[in-house]
Amino acid sequence: MDMDDVDRTISALCQFPLDYRDKTLNLSPRQLIARSGYPSVATQVTVERMAEFLATRPDLVDVWFQWSEDQRWSPAWWMSEQAPGEFWVGYYDPQAAAEPEPLVFQNKVRACAEFALRVVVSIDPHSSQGEEYG
Repeated sequence: MDMDDVDRTISALCQFPLDYRDKTLNLSPRQLIARSGYPSVATQVTVERMAEFLATRPDLVDVWFQWSEDQRWSPAWWMSEQAPGEFWVGYYDPQAAAEPEPLVFQNKVRACAEFALRVVVSIDPHSSQGEEYG
């Protein structure tokens, strides 16, 4: 795939929560990830590239924060603003002996990109990034 394909994939991944809620699509999370092209370009999809795209679409950053707040399942990745200008990304697993320390960010877009990519990898654990984010 060429760079345009990677850019299209990143765009589709960043819009994942909207597409998931779009009942006219009637696609599962895994189907949406597959449709994005992610499995073919997983190694080229980085937090940095996701952040670059999300910086141009602050509306999607808000959508991802809402996605995190709306989650009612576990184990799952989560994201929240803990204090003004301080954003945490963490993983909650009620079966784990201890919850890992959350990642702390001063940049909302960067936190969102980190969270979004971790969600994507958790849905498609067979990607090459699964070991890094699993």
